[in-house]
Amino acid sequence: MGIVSKKTLEELNLGAVIQAVEGPIALVDCQEGPIRCAQFDTCIIKEPVHQIRTQLNQFINNISLTQFRATPALENTK
Repeated sequence: MGIVSKKTLEELNLGAVIQAVEGPIALVDCQEGPIRCAQFDTCIIKEPVHQIRTQLNQFINNISLTQFRATPALENTK
């Protein structure tokens, strides 16, 4: 089976697919707030990890699924 989308490849990006399958991207549980980490308020790496998460999201959201479409040369080898 698989996942079916009402959107076309041109309308989708890699980030949307990952989030639909896995949920929001979080490198560590503590990014969800103090409920998940007792050291949330005093954490010294919280901001750098947040910046990495932001950059990762921007990167994957800019990858169109059309980039994964098979090229005609590859389709003819089957």
